[in-house]
Amino acid sequence: MDITRLLPEDTPMMDAFWELYTDVFEHDQPGSPPAQRKSAEVDIANLRSDMRQEYHLAHVNQQLAGYVRLLFPLLDNKHFMYVNGCVRPEHRRRGVGSELLELALRRGRSCGRVTIGAHTSEPLPGGPYRSTSGRDFLRAKGFDLAHSMRDFSVDLENIKEKIEEDLVDEFLPHAWEYELLSWSGPTPEEHLPAVTALANRFVSEVPLGDLALEDKNIDVERQRAAESLDAVRGRTNVSAYARHPASGELVAHSVISVDDESPEFAHQQVTLVHPEHRGHRLGTLVKIESHRLLRREFPGVRTLFTSVAEVNTHMLAINERLGFVEVDRQLDFQRTI
Repeated sequence: MDITRLLPEDTPMMDAFWELYTDVFEHDQPGSPPAQRKSAEVDIANLRSDMRQEYHLAHVNQQLAGYVRLLFPLLDNKHFMYVNGCVRPEHRRRGVGSELLELALRRGRSCGRVTIGAHTSEPLPGGPYRSTSGRDFLRAKGFDLAHSMRDFSVDLENIKEKIEEDLVDEFLPHAWEYELLSWSGPTPEEHLPAVTALANRFVSEVPLGDLALEDKNIDVERQRAAESLDAVRGRTNVSAYARHPASGELVAHSVISVDDESPEFAHQQVTLVHPEHRGHRLGTLVKIESHRLLRREFPGVRTLFTSVAEVNTHMLAINERLGFVEVDRQLDFQRTI
């Protein structure tokens, strides 16, 4: 077995890697939104200032059998590293994954990392097929489950009229002290300080289970860098916020991402409400506002995906009312290096 580093300038190997990735992705998670090559190219080129990434490829008898991706946070959580990857089904249980993991552990030790995290999925009863190879492999290698989420999807047209309008009529009287703002693309300059302040407030509010992660520090420069990188990836964010006019603060948000390579799909990112402003139905209202802007800006989007931490019972209930359907379960594992 030969393991080599994938370099962005090696176009033939990039093509081979992408064929491997998409083949395994479609085998292990059929029906999921397609992977985005442009986004992967950004990661392989190491364009992020807050994360160093490495891709290593495993060849068996000159055939590309698997890969591992290593992610090293550079600004926060310098004790931690992430790993993900895959092995072709016909090469599983032959030591390929074990060799790639050993490489990851060696690199982690050499970089002074203490904990390694990995992400995979598993099926839900009655849900679509999901391979459990990743889950079983991680458990066998001493990883413990630290956090879990549920994936959902919804047909936007099915909830456009009745469900959303009924919820807005029901919830808006609870939010009479607030106003809704929304935009597509980078954050307008006049809202950037408030958006950054809210992002920092939310860092400690995102459910992370038992993951050994520290809070991030997000400033204006880091926020702008992330938005610029989204543009390079071919990704547009549709954002909705709730503002408290009396204080001028932004107190709730919901963001949806659309990639150029798959304009029929969209992904709803984190929806959160400031703890001091909960109880006014703001989470549901900003979520619906983002749906409405998404329909106006990207009328070709048909399916919206989102993930919710299993401990977040409030957001799970909101998704149920909005008509989202459970797809699968996402699992975050970790172990010491």
